Amino acid sequence: MDDDAIEPEEVATKEFSVGFRGYGQHDVRAYLAQVAAELAATRERERLADERVAAAEAQALSRPLSDEEIEVALGREAGRVLQAAREAAAEIRSRAEDQVARLVRDASGEGSRAQQEAESLLARRTEEAEKVAGVILSDAEARAADEVDEAKAEGREMVAEAQAVRERVLKDLARRRRVAHQQLEQLRAGRERLLEAYRVVRATLDEATRELTVAEVEARAAAERAALRAASLPETTVQELEAEFAGARDIGLASVPTARFVGVGHGRNGSGAVGPTPAVEPAPEVEPRHEPEVDIESEFEIESEIEPEPEPEPEIESEFEIESEIEPEPEPEPEPEPEVEVAVEAEAVEPELEVVEPEPEVQVAPEVETEIVEPEPEPEIAATEPELEITTDPGVAREPKADAGAGSPDNQRGVEALFARLRAERTTAFVEEVADPPGTDSGIGPEPDTNGTSSAGETPSPEGPDDEDVLQARDVEVGDVERSLAKALKRALADEQNEVLDILRRSRGGVPLVDLLPSPSDHTARYLAVAGPDLRTAAGRGLASDAEPPSIDDLAVSLAATLADDVRARLQRALEAADGDEGPLVEGISAAYREWKTTRVEPLARHHVAAAHSRGRFAACEGRLRWVVDGEEGPCPDCDDNALAGSIDKNQPFPTGQLHPPAHVGCRCTVAGDPA
Repeated sequence: MDDDAIEPEEVATKEFSVGFRGYGQHDVRAYLAQVAAELAATRERERLADERVAAAEAQALSRPLSDEEIEVALGREAGRVLQAAREAAAEIRSRAEDQVARLVRDASGEGSRAQQEAESLLARRTEEAEKVAGVILSDAEARAADEVDEAKAEGREMVAEAQAVRERVLKDLARRRRVAHQQLEQLRAGRERLLEAYRVVRATLDEATRELTVAEVEARAAAERAALRAASLPETTVQELEAEFAGARDIGLASVPTARFVGVGHGRNGSGAVGPTPAVEPAPEVEPRHEPEVDIESEFEIESEIEPEPEPEPEIESEFEIESEIEPEPEPEPEPEPEVEVAVEAEAVEPELEVVEPEPEVQVAPEVETEIVEPEPEPEIAATEPELEITTDPGVAREPKADAGAGSPDNQRGVEALFARLRAERTTAFVEEVADPPGTDSGIGPEPDTNGTSSAGETPSPEGPDDEDVLQARDVEVGDVERSLAKALKRALADEQNEVLDILRRSRGGVPLVDLLPSPSDHTARYLAVAGPDLRTAAGRGLASDAEPPSIDDLAVSLAATLADDVRARLQRALEAADGDEGPLVEGISAAYREWKTTRVEPLARHHVAAAHSRGRFAACEGRLRWVVDGEEGPCPDCDDNALAGSIDKNQPFPTGQLHPPAHVGCRCTVAGDPA
């Protein structure tokens, strides 16, 4: 059999390509199955015939027999049958081959038609797809062009807005520069005026020092002469004093109080403590005929230090708040000289009334030495004189000290202290007179307001007693809330620190940040749960009513996110710096939490509590309101601009764009309703 012959199985399983709209597969396959069945039957008949022929040939002789021989051998009828069989087999074979060829031609034509239909369908679909793609592309290009135009317009608007902001910032900077230049000129003029006054004061002090140096020698000589005269006088006895007291009672000077006994020292009783004082009976107001001079023993010392500070260059801060203090140079202490005890003889023998005042406390008796008790020295020079207490003891005469001669160091210090006191008093009076003489302008501009809202040539700050009351009331309302929030945040930080250190101890090795702390959202939620209640409380107190307070979720999220993000950043830096070393890592983590707990939690809590309170206050205000500046955190130009805007409608933003405080981080301003 020919190798290229088509087998029935090949006809039955022949596969054809199928297009989008091809021939019917079931019909083609059914037809091919029918062709295969007929071909199989033909082959079966051919096989049977071949078998019979082969059997006949096997029975025949080895040589081929001719027809005549076959007819002779089998008979004429068998020869005809055999010939008919051969003809029938040839006819069947030819018909089968023709049928197979026809089927193949039909199948090829059907496949060609299906292929042509598929190609035409593909061309139509391709054309339709290209049309749809062209429409989509044109729409996309149109939308892209529109978006580009919108972006360009928005960009131009943003550029214009940025230019406007730039111009506004430049104008504000120019204004601040002008104000700074003005204040700098004021400070320069004030500095020159103070330097001139300082030079005058210095010259005056030098002249006074020279005069006092000359007068000191003369005073010592006069004191020595007075001491000699007093030493030559006879001492008054107790009997003479009793007689003088009796004579005073006879002429109407009764109820002379008993003198108090005060020892020498730095206190009322000589030891720093106040001793018991006898009761003093009220005496009638009688004008004494003679006032004895007070005998001053130089036993107290006054420290007078006036130290000049170096002349600093004017420091211009954000609101140019400058404090200027100029103190004269300290006077050189005079050389130690012998001190002379000064005693003044009383000119009258009749008793004098004891004068008792709260400060200074003075008691005077005739012909009795007086002593001045020095108070405890103060670190600063007081504006008033120290308390002087002059006491007398009519029954006991004061014995001179063994070392109280002309060269006694105590007396020497007393005299020097006396002259130093005189110099200090004259210096203070002269500085006040020169620095700000009555009716004249010192040339120094007004002191910048603590809130930074007023300066030379500007409108004064609107903050007055009413604003101060508003701020004080606000501080009272939020004080405990600020402390509660700061305490809660510190507790949360401490708990978190313990957890982190515990994880670090258990791991005993390098630990990434994700193992030490929760996820950023969970970390923020932890502090959000801590801050939310206190911030809502602050907003409710600002509202000052039973109504629902305004939402403070954004403030709570801002606080929690600020704290969580900074803590995570600090711990990440500590992990990178430690490089796996546990000691530095523990130290870095502890330092990060310690810094937050000690220095950063309280300002953060105060800022957000004040912001929540301001939001509640804003919700409570109706009609018009005004910006109340709180300069606790330092002056701020933005807050000053808002305050200078005065009373505005509630829904109208302030000049800086905010409806209510805060205007910046750390701002503690608030709002108040305007009854007008």
